[in-house]
Amino acid sequence: MLSYPIPEAEELLTNKLSAAQQSLSNCEEDLDFLREQVTVRVLGIKQPDTLLFGTCCSGKLPSFFSC
Repeated sequence: MLSYPIPEAEELLTNKLSAAQQSLSNCEEDLDFLREQVTVRVLGIKQPDTLLFGTCCSGKLPSFFSC
């Protein structure tokens, strides 16, 4: 088992906490970016249906063309 003097242990833990907080911040930014991309992708997939068939298909299409 390792043993550190109190000031050195506090410094080590402070540095590790800072690195973990930065990593969490980066992960949250990546997650926000991915959420935005998924939303854009879904809207991009839905848009051709709306352009071709009017507002949300009006129930006139077979079930595999769900809106």
